[in-house]
Amino acid sequence: VNTCMDDIVFWQLIDQTLNKNYSELSERVKAVEVALSHYSIIEIKEFNRLSEQLIENAKSTELLDWATRYFKGQIKLSGGISWNAYEFFTGWLIMQGSDVFTRALVEPEILEVLIAPSSSQLLSDFSCEEAIFIASSAYELKTGKNYFEDFSSI
Repeated sequence: VNTCMDDIVFWQLIDQTLNKNYSELSERVKAVEVALSHYSIIEIKEFNRLSEQLIENAKSTELLDWATRYFKGQIKLSGGISWNAYEFFTGWLIMQGSDVFTRALVEPEILEVLIAPSSSQLLSDFSCEEAIFIASSAYELKTGKNYFEDFSSI
């Protein structure tokens, strides 16, 4: 089955929200969900796969080391705390757009420019759990069904 969902379309959906006047990151996430809900179910699934791939790629880069140092122990990869905190940080990073995300994978220090104006070093200030679930929310908008229930048996 041919699909038009690829890296380029994925990032266009994210990047198109960057220059809009959204006051909250959650509003940008919602805009991506609504836009994605107009795509086919196959394309929504592919968006999810691409998102998961980006999160995995972010685990195997200098970004993980940088984030662990910058957030001073708030990301614990053992001892009972899962990857969730880092994944939510990666969700925030995806929502910063393709240029920032791609550059941060190889040069994570650039994030200090984005983060410094807030002067926060709390990981929760740079987390976006909703970004991890854009595809499932778009699927539910499109079909009225639960993404995870529909695809758990596939």
